[in-house]
Amino acid sequence: MNIFFYQTSNDMAETKIKRRYRQGDLEYKQYNDYFDRFLLNSNILNGGNQAISVHTEFHDLVTLKRILVQLEGDETGRYKSYSGETVFSSISLAKKKLAAVQNQFDSYCDTREAQGHPRPKSWPSHLLDERLRCEARIDVLLREAEAVRDRIGQFHALENTEHIKGVLAFGPRGNGRLREGILVEIDGQTCDYHNDVLIISDPNSPYHGMKVSDYREHISNPWLAERRRWQAEKEKKRAEEILQKGFSHIEVRLSSRKIDKSCLPAWPECVPNMLMVSNKKSQRVDESGKTH
Repeated sequence: MNIFFYQTSNDMAETKIKRRYRQGDLEYKQYNDYFDRFLLNSNILNGGNQAISVHTEFHDLVTLKRILVQLEGDETGRYKSYSGETVFSSISLAKKKLAAVQNQFDSYCDTREAQGHPRPKSWPSHLLDERLRCEARIDVLLREAEAVRDRIGQFHALENTEHIKGVLAFGPRGNGRLREGILVEIDGQTCDYHNDVLIISDPNSPYHGMKVSDYREHISNPWLAERRRWQAEKEKKRAEEILQKGFSHIEVRLSSRKIDKSCLPAWPECVPNMLMVSNKKSQRVDESGKTH
């Protein structure tokens, strides 16, 4: 699967991967020629030779991460292919080819010295051409990896923005999401265990650090009870109005619209913040590790 990054001059970020030789430098013209060719043929940076169509856009974070792994590999420069085989990444392979060319030049110099000639300071044309081609390939691959990493960052930023919007968007209704039987989200707030206690672990929530059980007891349940009371009052007023006028414009169905988050219940004084409790305990441990 090809990934196409069509960037305009308005949205193209400044690259940190610069050409290693100046454009216009005749000594390294081959490098810049190779660099331009690899850049033009890059499906990631330039769309390659493919025509732009609705099918050439990418919106798949999983695919982006897979492409990045294929480019960079792990800490050893390797990754597992679809067949399960461990192979070298594109950048690792390109660097290995460059190292091989360097070894060829070193061997060439050793041979010239062994034949009684001064050790060469310049590269023979065929090896120089191959070296510059390898260097250009590496630099374009690094720029591709940079572009993929930047786009992954954009995805994460967008996900975080959407997550923030979803936190308590409809109020503390107590609606949860389970994963393997464990609550991982409630009312858009992420949940996790902290010191074996399930808490709301979401810095975007005003209840960050509150035990989920406390949240249900002191926030969600009272809020829902108030909504039911409010609905009952509206139903009563509607019924009275119908008796008096024969009709009523009062809407009694509970709204599913997003709420004003400034009206969320305050943190009750009787409810501890489990993160603050942990911090206080850690502060009581002196430098020797003894508790007071």
